[in-house]
Amino acid sequence: MKDDCEILFFGDEITENTVPLFESELLNRYSRDDFEISTEILSDGTSDEAKAHFDSIDLSAFDVLVLDFGFYDWKKDISSSLFRQNLSEIVSKSRNQDLRVIVSTIHPVENSILLGTTAIDREYNEVIRELAEEYGVQVADVYQWWEEKILLTRRYLKNSEKPNPKGRQLIAESFSHVVPQSHKVILWQFNGRANANCNYDCPYCYYPTDNENFSFGSPSEWKEVFKNTFGEQDLIFYFTFAEPTIAREFFDYVEMIGSVENWELRITTNLSLPEKSLKKLANTKLANEDRLHINASFHPSQTSIDGFIERHQVLRENGIEAPVIYVMYPPQIDVFKDHFERFDERNILVHVRPYQGEGYPNAYTDHQRKQIARYTDTATIRYVLNRKPPFDRHTYAGLHFYIVDAAGNIGYDSNSFQWHTRYRTMYGNLIQYNSLDLPTIPPKYPKGDYPKTVDGVSNLLEVDYKQLEGNNVLSYAEQGGVYRTEDGVVYENMEKDFQDSSVRAQYYFPSRNVRDAFHKFWLFGIKNSLKYIWLKYVENRIHLYFKHTQQTYETDGIRGVLKQAYLHLKEGLPGSEEMEREVVKSPLEESDDR
Repeated sequence: MKDDCEILFFGDEITENTVPLFESELLNRYSRDDFEISTEILSDGTSDEAKAHFDSIDLSAFDVLVLDFGFYDWKKDISSSLFRQNLSEIVSKSRNQDLRVIVSTIHPVENSILLGTTAIDREYNEVIRELAEEYGVQVADVYQWWEEKILLTRRYLKNSEKPNPKGRQLIAESFSHVVPQSHKVILWQFNGRANANCNYDCPYCYYPTDNENFSFGSPSEWKEVFKNTFGEQDLIFYFTFAEPTIAREFFDYVEMIGSVENWELRITTNLSLPEKSLKKLANTKLANEDRLHINASFHPSQTSIDGFIERHQVLRENGIEAPVIYVMYPPQIDVFKDHFERFDERNILVHVRPYQGEGYPNAYTDHQRKQIARYTDTATIRYVLNRKPPFDRHTYAGLHFYIVDAAGNIGYDSNSFQWHTRYRTMYGNLIQYNSLDLPTIPPKYPKGDYPKTVDGVSNLLEVDYKQLEGNNVLSYAEQGGVYRTEDGVVYENMEKDFQDSSVRAQYYFPSRNVRDAFHKFWLFGIKNSLKYIWLKYVENRIHLYFKHTQQTYETDGIRGVLKQAYLHLKEGLPGSEEMEREVVKSPLEESDDR
C-alpha cells in the first residue's frame, strides 16, 4: 500500500458497519499515518441509486475506491442484467480517474453454502467477477472467503440475511486481502527455467551453465499478453532464474517493462555484468524513475569480494541500493564473518539465506543455527532456518504473486510447476487467455512443504507482513528487524541469547532438552503444540515419503516401488533428513528466489 493512502468505500449500511473492523485489520500492520479511510454510504442503496449518486462524488483526493453494492439489488429483485449495466457504468467512469478500483462480491445468505449455489453467487456475484476481469480491476471476493472459512452461514448472519458482527469480521478480512495490496508480482521465467543459463557454477546451485535460453514471443508480444491479462493494474516483474542479465534480449525486456509507467522490475543478479553494462542498466528509464530494484548475490567460490564490491559501488553511485544475498552453504560459514565485515563497513545490508539442500537446513548444528540467526531477520529464522510449519497455510501467492514460465503458463509458486510434467501450469496460460482460472481469494500453501524464499514467507497470511514494496529483500528484511540507517545496518537479532529456552521457543529453534520443549509448549498452548508436532514431524514425513515413492516410480517403475516398500517394511522407514537427501532436487522444483 502506498504511503498516505486515501481509501474511499462507496456502499450500503453493511459497508458502513464493516469499515471500522477493516480499519482495525489495517492497524495491525500499518500506522494510522499511513492511510485515511472515508465512506460514501447509501443506507439501503442499490446499484441504480449508486449510479445516480456517483457523479456527485469528488474522487480527486483518493487513491483507492472500493465499490460494495449488490445485496440490496438482490433483496429488491433488481435484475442481474440491470445490475450489470449499472455497475459497469460506475466501474468504467472510475477507471477514467487515477484510481485503483476494487469491486466486492455479496456475502452468502442463510445456509447458501451448505445447500449449494444461490442466485446471489450464480447471478449477481458472477456479474461482479466478470466485470472485474473485463475492466482489469481487483475483486474482494467476500462470498468465496465465507465459503472457504465456514460451513453454516446462519451463525454469521442476523435475520438470515445481513451479516452479524462475526460475519462483518469475515467481510473485513476479505477487504484486507485486497485493499492494502497495491500491485501484482510476476516472477517471470522470461529466460526459460530448467533451461535457464548461468555463467557461474556454484556448488550449492542447481542451474546448468551450458543451456540455451528460450522464450516464446518477442518483448512487444509479451507486453500485449500481460496487458490483456492484468489490464491497468500495477505490476512488478521479477527476474531471478539462473543469471537473468546474460539472457538474450535482456535489455529489450528491461526496455519493454520500462515503457509502461506503472510497471516495475526486480532483478536478482550475481553482478557479473561488465561495468559498462552495469552503468547502462543503472541508467535505463526504469532506473531513472526509481522503478528498478536490484538484489546482488555474492558467491565467494566464483568471484572475489573486491571485484564484487567494486561492481556494487557502480550501482550505488548511480542511485541503486542493492542488498547482498549470501547463502550459508556449510563450507562458507567459517569465512562469512570476514565477508560480512567488508560489507558492513560500507553500510551494505546483507541478507542471509539458509542453505536448502543435502538435508539442510535441518542438518545445521545448533552452533551453526545460532551463528546464522544473529545475522538474520526474524521471519527467515522462524520459517526458513528453523522451518516452522505454517499453522494457517493461506497465502497471497496466487492472488497477488504469480510465477509465469517462458511459455505463458501461470501458477502460484515455484512448487505449482510439478517436476514430473512438461505442462507446468496450475491456473492456465496467459497466451491462451480463455484457459485462465485465477483465484479470487488466498489459496493454500502445499501440505508438507515449507516456504523457502523472501516472497514465499511474506506471502503467508499468518506472517502478517505488509506487501513488499520497492526492493523486496529490503522491504522484507526491515519488517523482520534488519534495516539500514545513516549510522549503519541494524541487525536486531545480533544480541539475542539463543541459548535461552524462552527465546529459542519464540524463534522455533529445535528443542535440545525437556526445558526447551516445555517453553515451546507453554508458548503455543495445547492446540498449537499438537498442531506443530503433527505438521512438522508427521505430515511432513508422509509428504516426503510419497514424494520419494513418486520419484522411485518415475525412475524405476512399479518394480522399484515394490522393492522400496519391501525394504522399508524390513528395515523401517528412513528419517525425514535421509528422505530429503534421497529426493533428487530437480530444477523444476527448487526454490527460485535466489
